[in-house]
Amino acid sequence: FRSLVLGDWETVATVIEALYLALQRYWPHGIGMNAGPTDFQGKVNETLSSHRMSFELIDGVMIEKNSQELHVAVISPLLRLLSGREGWESVESAYQEALRKVAEGEADNAITDVARALQEALLLRGCTGNALGPLITDGTKKGVIVGHDTKLYDWVSADRSVRGDGHRESTATRNDAWLTIHICGAIILRLAS
Repeated sequence: FRSLVLGDWETVATVIEALYLALQRYWPHGIGMNAGPTDFQGKVNETLSSHRMSFELIDGVMIEKNSQELHVAVISPLLRLLSGREGWESVESAYQEALRKVAEGEADNAITDVARALQEALLLRGCTGNALGPLITDGTKKGVIVGHDTKLYDWVSADRSVRGDGHRESTATRNDAWLTIHICGAIILRLAS
């Protein structure tokens, strides 16, 4: 518990996530604990809120709430929609990885991961291609992407190319990553609905 009390915010977030996972794994087996993962998550979020911390524990992942409105409108509903949704595990995994990377200060990796989540979602919607650009082209032809929405998809593809971790001299900031995470999250939410 020393790390929980004295650790930096990344360490504290990791400890909270680990405690949630332990409860999730062992709670059904009745090892004498008084609270399950849902109760734990509620108490953590209540405590974070009461101390005006800009984090929330959602399905075992500590999420930074850079913009409360976008968090409520995009990230929370998307994570709840994807959680346990059959066939969409690759999308959820890539999106969760983007959230982890932005929390760890790796903005360029977060941008790459969230663009990969969008790519996986397009594949699930029946688009074909081996990269985001060809998937967008095919999605437009098939009517998965309509009208001016194409510009959003093209922006994500360009952002990934310029600011993602594949670009050797990325200048991506945490705010750049959050913008891409929110935009991709909204697009994926639309694709998954």
